[in-house]
Amino acid sequence: MVRFAARAGFYVAVALILAACGSNDNGYVCGYDAFGDPLFCSLPSMSSPPAQPAPVASTATFDTSAAMVNVATQAFSYTVSGYDVSGNTYTVVYASTPGGSASFQTGSGTNVPAVTASVTETFSENGSSPSVTTTTNYFDPSTYAFLGSSSNYAGGYEVVTPTPTVSPVPATATEGQSTSLFSANLFRDSTMAVNDGTLTETFALNADTATTALMCLDDTTSPNASGTADGLVSGQTSVCYRISPAGTIQGVELTQPVAGVGMVTFWQTS
Repeated sequence: MVRFAARAGFYVAVALILAACGSNDNGYVCGYDAFGDPLFCSLPSMSSPPAQPAPVASTATFDTSAAMVNVATQAFSYTVSGYDVSGNTYTVVYASTPGGSASFQTGSGTNVPAVTASVTETFSENGSSPSVTTTTNYFDPSTYAFLGSSSNYAGGYEVVTPTPTVSPVPATATEGQSTSLFSANLFRDSTMAVNDGTLTETFALNADTATTALMCLDDTTSPNASGTADGLVSGQTSVCYRISPAGTIQGVELTQPVAGVGMVTFWQTS
């Protein structure tokens, strides 16, 4: 699982690229590095984007509890791509590395035991210089229920309420099953001095292939005034893990915002 509040991160990164390209008639220059050298990106080369494969129903029962343990404790990395109607290609390399035991701050002077997973999202457009978002996710060491997260952007400190949560994903699930998981408070940073809004998460097991399903964790972000000022945006994002009936993670699918495009689904092309 990764906790990503709907945020302006992709909007900012891509908006800067498009603004720079727009200042060049050929559209090649995407910006400049710290030494003043131009950064180049490729122009759209597709007349039309590839179609995402249609989902195939599975009648299997999936061990979603085991899948959550794997999300919290296993290392994995997947590359996913999304497209717009203009032929632009957006790519995310999504990688998770377990970090072992830690403590998670849930309030002033209050900490709970946790295990961690460090997640990076490396985003690029048409091969442009990538932008990177990093998040440390915290899980209950007994149930692997999500406790909260800390990200490298304003508004990225999330605390599930109440913590520890009693709402892990279902032990097993079949496709079509869904449920609410938790609500969380969002803060500007780990000092928790400024509240930036709230987030709610739901679980859904969706069709994928005849032998896998998508375990989707859908987040709805509701920023307040300070959250909006810090770059959070209202809306729903999702991280879906491709899992086997035994709960083995075999891939990811993301839904995130892209500047000037809106919400984009990033999926594995092979």
